[in-house]
Amino acid sequence: MAYGIPVGKMEGNGPKINYYKSSRFNLGIRYKLKLSNYISLGSDFNWNFAEYVFLEDETSIKTAPEYSIIKEKIKYNSLGTELFFRINFGKRGNIVGNYIDLGAYYSYEIQSKYYFSEKPPKNTTSYKKIKTVYKSLSYLNPAEYGLLLRFGVQRYALFMAYRLTDNFKVPFRDSDEKYEMPRYEIGIQLGLHK
Repeated sequence: MAYGIPVGKMEGNGPKINYYKSSRFNLGIRYKLKLSNYISLGSDFNWNFAEYVFLEDETSIKTAPEYSIIKEKIKYNSLGTELFFRINFGKRGNIVGNYIDLGAYYSYEIQSKYYFSEKPPKNTTSYKKIKTVYKSLSYLNPAEYGLLLRFGVQRYALFMAYRLTDNFKVPFRDSDEKYEMPRYEIGIQLGLHK
């Protein structure tokens, strides 16, 4: 299992994301082939759930026909795989031990949604909330791949990933300035093994 958050700057002048609320959850199966006491190769197959929540700022306030606060977010599910080269160090035995993984990942989107909600302030009673959901977003790039670095101790690991692909397709970006989510992600992993 893994939980990660986006870090680093965004590209372009589009809406900014809320780094504290945006995240990715990962659940998968990992296989490791031992080549020697210190070197291993590995792969895994995983399911990913990512969510990017946009900040509520002055550009997210609608004043007509009446004042309201707008919330936006993008969610998508994907299936992925990764290949890695593991270097073990420290005392070894019949345990996972300490390690550094260098690798690459690939995932493909299987579902995407854009959520748009409108909520009036507390002192307004004209309506409660309006929520719109757009599915199968054609402007998202379904394929995603990048590089990863992982440092682990037994079942716990810290990781950093760098996305090489763009989130948005070229026709969508060309309609305005190039706009991309942060390319870096950091997080923690928990191995459900002995």
